[in-house]
Formats: sequence, structure tokens, C-alpha cells
Amino acid sequence: LEALLLEAKTLYKLHVQDRVTMFTPDFRLNDWRVSASQPNRTWDSVILDENVKKSILTDATNFFEGEEWYRERGIPWRRGIMFHGAPGSGKSSFVHALASKLCVPICIVSLGDPDMNDSTFKELMSRLPTPSLALIEDIDISFRNGLNREDTGLRSTYSSSSLPSSKPQLTLAGILNALDGVNCHEGHMLIATSNKPDSLDTALTRAGRIDAKFKFHAASHYQASTLFNRFYKPDCDQLVHLEDAAHENIELGDLATRFADSIASHEMSMAELQGHLMCFRSSAHDAVLNISSLLENKRTNTSGE
Repeated sequence: LEALLLEAKTLYKLHVQDRVTMFTPDFRLNDWRVSASQPNRTWDSVILDENVKKSILTDATNFFEGEEWYRERGIPWRRGIMFHGAPGSGKSSFVHALASKLCVPICIVSLGDPDMNDSTFKELMSRLPTPSLALIEDIDISFRNGLNREDTGLRSTYSSSSLPSSKPQLTLAGILNALDGVNCHEGHMLIATSNKPDSLDTALTRAGRIDAKFKFHAASHYQASTLFNRFYKPDCDQLVHLEDAAHENIELGDLATRFADSIASHEMSMAELQGHLMCFRSSAHDAVLNISSLLENKRTNTSGE
């Protein structure tokens, strides 16, 4: 029996070593449950400025490898960082890649869940796996009802009613206490993503709760070009030859440059560019020819807002 259990454990480790475990709250038990096991996302699949990627990875690595360093200096072994920027700029994708790189699970916290209140939030934060990433996505949306120090509770973003409720609610004070109170959990890194960080209460984003902030911009020239190259990368390192006789022997790199040159830096999100390429997945040439239509639609929609 012991040998069987050992073999099962070994097989399980082999199964999960190339995957990221996702945890979500089980509100019946006020604990975490495995909700998914997703394949690792390779580090180079997230196209971001290399200096930013390196800074985030160094920050996270130093934290998870630094338990003794924190203990020796009497500093609580926990850290909070924020990824902020326009929607579609790759914040959530990068969290997946970071967890894959660090071999740690992701615990997804939804502040707007109707079952979330001060007590459940504190209990969940105290039961985070060690080590782990605790992810609060779009934290500014959770606070869109204007929660501040004086508010008694955070109204659920899932509720259509604005009427007061006798049901226990999540308050800013409860969140702050769970994040860095006396008996707070250690060994996890909190990652909050936000589209509008300036809308958040400063008590939430001060040092000690959010220790570092990283800006995710819309696509730069480098990102657009790299995305194009990666998207149409051939099975070997040979040049891509287009069927159109007028464009034969044009290198993929030249097309990527033309694609990126057509887009003003930080005008389009990476998600928008990828969506465009998906429409022309079998023709790099057509993707370049039709980029002007995407830009025109984007500018029209923006001017109409």
C-alpha cells in the first residue's frame, strides 16, 4: 500500500509540474478549493518590455526565496504588488506566466462576490497556500461604488439592487485588516490588477499593502512587431515566401516592421492586435494590408465616446 501511495504521489507530481493550479473560494468551508489546473504559460509568450518583465520576476523571486531574510529583520514575509494599465494590456496573462515561472499556485479573490464579507475575506486570506500568488483582478471595479473609509460595506457588483442589506458585507476596514493586520498570513504575494489605480483609496495602495506598482501600457512598436513575428513564426527558421508573386521572398521580419510601423505606439492594446491577427491567421500579408481598417474603427469608436 505504501508503495502504491508513493507511486500515486510521484505520478501526481509529474502531472502538475507543467501546470498551474488555480484556487477559488469555497464559501461553505471558508477555505480554498482547486477550480482548475491549467498548462504552464511560457515566459516568452507574454510580450512585454524585457526590463519590466525582469523587474517583476526579480521582485517576486527575491520575495519567495527570502523567508529567512525577512525573519532575521523582523519584517512580515508578505508582499503586495499592482499591475495597472489599459484593458487588454496583458496583466492577467502575465500573472499566469509568472506563476508558471515560479511554480506557485494562483488563488483568485473576487471582492465583488455576494458571499464575500469581512469575516470570509479574513478567513480566506489566513488560509492561503504557502507559497502562492493571491490575485485580485480589476480591483478598481470592485470599488466602483465609491467605497472609502466611511463606507459600511462594499455592495456586490453582481447585485442589481442598491437597497441596504442586513447581510454581512465587505468593508474597506475589513480588507485592510486582512491584508496587514497583526495576525495576517505570510508566505504569499498579493497581486492586484487595476485599470484605474487613481480611483482607489490611498489607504489600500500605500506601502506595506501595495509595495510596488508596474505599469502595463498598450502595445509599443516592439510589442507589435514581436507579436507579429511570434504569431506567424514558421515551423523552421526559413523565410516566409508569400504566394502573391509581387511579394515573393519578403521576409517575415519586414512584414512585422511594416505592421508595427502602421500603429502609433500605445494606440492599440495587445489583445486588440492579437484579435486582428486571428482574423488573418493564414496570411501575414493580409494582416498587414488590413491593419488600416482596424485603426480606423478604433479611432472612430474613440472619438465617439
